[in-house]
Amino acid sequence: MSNKKSDKLEKKVAKDLIGGKRQIASGALPFWKNDVSSDNWLVEHKYTDAKSYTVKKLIFKDVIINAFKEGKLPAMVIEFTNAPALKIAIIRYEEFLELDNYLKEEHEN
Repeated sequence: MSNKKSDKLEKKVAKDLIGGKRQIASGALPFWKNDVSSDNWLVEHKYTDAKSYTVKKLIFKDVIINAFKEGKLPAMVIEFTNAPALKIAIIRYEEFLELDNYLKEEHEN
């Protein structure tokens, strides 16, 4: 996969997030883990031209550990770049339930 394409896609994810920035060396350095960091999230970004992508538990567990060390929430963004393009975010079930509860409370107010 092209580093130039990866850089461009990661910069777009960073731009979309509040306080988002692309990690230096795309997370390859020991003190700037994963690909994108924002005020709330630490994100591992993957992209593919294929019709499917396999999420590996070990990779997501690494994001969880790194995010919690920084006081952030872990997420993976998977971008399917083939037409029609699709970008999805994967979060832990616990954050999914918290978000659902938050939206319910907002709707009731």
